[in-house]
Amino acid sequence: MPEQNKRGQSSSRNRSARKRLRIVPLVFLGLLFWAIPNAWAQMGKFDEKSARIGELNTKLAETKKINEEMKREVARLNDPEYREEKMRKQGYAKTGETVFDIPNAGK
Repeated sequence: MPEQNKRGQSSSRNRSARKRLRIVPLVFLGLLFWAIPNAWAQMGKFDEKSARIGELNTKLAETKKINEEMKREVARLNDPEYREEKMRKQGYAKTGETVFDIPNAGK
């Protein structure tokens, strides 16, 4: 009898092992059906964010360029000769000077 009992137990163990082996691929497929659409959606979001980063980097480069131009202008405005030149272009004159406005003949 003990021999039959052992065989009965081993065959039931084999059955439960087979059931587990059937479940593992199903669980794996379930995970794949969940993971693939999520990964696809994340890739779409990644592409959107990458494009936005590219736009922002371009805008940053333009802003840095403008900032450098403004810094140069500020440095030039500290020069008295440059300030005087800018003021004359706007129609200002020194005390005692007369400003003549000559219209362009070509226009």
